[in-house]
Amino acid sequence: MERTPLPPIAQAAADASAVREQQHATALGLVLTGGDPQPVPTRGTVPPFDVSLAAGECAAYIATAWGRQQVEWVAVHDAANDGVELAVDEADSALSAHVQWCVDRPSTLRFRARVQPRDSGDPEAEGFFQGRLYRGPGVAFGGLEGIRRGTPTLAGGRWPRAETLLATATARAGGVAPSGPDIGIPTDAAVLVPEDATTYGALHRSAQGTTTDNVSPRVALLPPGVPPAWRPSGAMSVASLRALVTPLPDPGPQFPFLSHGGARRVLAVIDTARLGVRCAQLRFVRLHLGREARVTRTHPDGRTSVVLTGARNEAHDPACATAGLAMYSVDDADQESYVLRIY
Repeated sequence: MERTPLPPIAQAAADASAVREQQHATALGLVLTGGDPQPVPTRGTVPPFDVSLAAGECAAYIATAWGRQQVEWVAVHDAANDGVELAVDEADSALSAHVQWCVDRPSTLRFRARVQPRDSGDPEAEGFFQGRLYRGPGVAFGGLEGIRRGTPTLAGGRWPRAETLLATATARAGGVAPSGPDIGIPTDAAVLVPEDATTYGALHRSAQGTTTDNVSPRVALLPPGVPPAWRPSGAMSVASLRALVTPLPDPGPQFPFLSHGGARRVLAVIDTARLGVRCAQLRFVRLHLGREARVTRTHPDGRTSVVLTGARNEAHDPACATAGLAMYSVDDADQESYVLRIY
């Protein structure tokens, strides 16, 4: 028995879907600036649409198709950087796809859409496509923090400058300045606060685990300008920190990890009793937009582990002196840089 093909999509239905989606753009203050119907290819990628934005501007692109074609996905690319894909929205069973992006420096964005036959048994189907572009300033809704459509890719999450992500973190903290300078945490090292034998010894023991081999977990030294309590012995070299451990570990630095509860990447070892304040707030800012910061606090004996709460790419911990020494770690698959701020 011959199968009955799916009926074509009515333009009115596609337009109604676009109207529903445009509310997620106009609610941000973005304004329609263009979009004309055009025939789509039988199957494949619609001709790209480029738009140049000033720093602080945002754009939204809504793709719809009707007739015997439907939208498969819409994506935004950095036109100047080999067309790297920043975010994508897959239409699934919807009649529209919608992606948004904001820029923190003058940029040209390239929007791409792909259509496919509504009925897989009708490969030569014909249809029509419309792309609608909205744009405007992003300051009122926090730029990339406030966009509502599209999933950032790995490259897209790394696209905002570090200073942009840190400025957003400052705004989340109400503009309050931390107690010391930003402490950078690279992908292959942990930081120690205070920076001394106690915290380094805890890091070393956690990395040692059950192995009989000497280990030497890699450490990133604190930046200049930290409060004296965070560097009680004055400026130290990594070699001098290693020398505090007996027996002297192998001088070859190794990736810092926690051996209990599965291998995890250690971000920091912090002794809250020696920060110089009764209570502090620790904020770990992940320098990547697309994935939340899932930081865990673990005490050296592994008896308690707590996943920190936060907002998007931040994790917060209200740390009082009575909490004592703790290690902060993430899954070893998380290979993004972090910044630690202590308030």
